[in-house]
Amino acid sequence: MFYKRSESFRYTFGQPVEAVFRILGDFGRNGAPDAHGGCLIVDLSPAGMRLFSELPLPEKTRLMVEFSLTGERIRTEGAVVWRQAHMSGSLYGVKLETNAAAERLIIEELKRYRRAEVGLQNK
Repeated sequence: MFYKRSESFRYTFGQPVEAVFRILGDFGRNGAPDAHGGCLIVDLSPAGMRLFSELPLPEKTRLMVEFSLTGERIRTEGAVVWRQAHMSGSLYGVKLETNAAAERLIIEELKRYRRAEVGLQNK
């Protein structure tokens, strides 16, 4: 499935960021199993992310993803909108269900992360 993003920016990490996810359920099905696991965030924007996981996730699955870029824990929910087989697992497109405060937090954390990354490269 082709998914066209219409967001202003998306930050691609040079080294994917470790995260954990928990399946919240499927659209249209309440009571889905409460599964969880580790994943890697490949890129991130205030509206979505691309992540890699070796665990299979069906499209439209709702997830809670928790991660940290610069020390502050970010916990956000979203839905898997596409899946693509990749190496030993799959890449997933996740559309985040964020409010203005969560979007600002993600933007600020991405700015801090990038400043720290550039600072390390200049040394």
